[in-house]
Amino acid sequence: MASPDSSLMTVKEIAIATGLAVYIFSNKTVREAAGIPYLHINATLRFNVRYVMNWTLRRPAELTGICIEPPVDANAQEQTLRQSPARLPT
Repeated sequence: MASPDSSLMTVKEIAIATGLAVYIFSNKTVREAAGIPYLHINATLRFNVRYVMNWTLRRPAELTGICIEPPVDANAQEQTLRQSPARLPT
C-alpha cells in the first residue's frame, strides 16, 4: 500500500515531471503569481503531483499572465522555458 505522502514531490522532481524550469517552482514570486499548488512541510516545499498536473492543464493562461511564454509542445519544443528569458511581475 502506498503511503499518503507518496504523491508529494520535491522542487526538482516536479520540474522534471512537468518539463518546466526549476525556478518556476522554487521562486516564491513566480510560484505564487502562477498559482502553483504547493505545501510547506517542515520548512521544505512539496508538491502534490496530481494537483500540479491538473494545474498544468491550465498553465498556458497562468504562465502568460506572469509574462512567461509557455512551451507549445512538451515533447518537441523549439524554445523551452529554460531558454526563454522571463520577466517577473512587479
